[in-house]
Amino acid sequence: MNKLNYLLSSNYYVTNNNEIYLYMFFLIFCTNFLLLFTYFFILKIKHRTIQSYLNQAFYELLALNSGKISVVEFAEVTDISVESAVDFISEKASKYEAISDIDYDGNLRYYFHKIH
Repeated sequence: MNKLNYLLSSNYYVTNNNEIYLYMFFLIFCTNFLLLFTYFFILKIKHRTIQSYLNQAFYELLALNSGKISVVEFAEVTDISVESAVDFISEKASKYEAISDIDYDGNLRYYFHKIH
């Protein structure tokens, strides 16, 4: 059988089609993997940026208020929810052994005596 007859035979095309499908599958799989990797990488960078912003605002408010910080004030300054502010400041409070109290308006406040 010469080359031309082999190229025109159906077996050659079936093999080629299978190879094409395999390459297409591999290409789609790699593209999706790359997209997912990029998505999670961007999320990680965004998370670091947000954490950096929150930390900066936290320490600036502590410096301005002599080591005292209100959860509501922190939430307003950073434009996050009060629940997120409570979580963030509670984590810092346990790390730095802060004292918490409730002011006359009913707002939760922390005093960070080790940082100030």
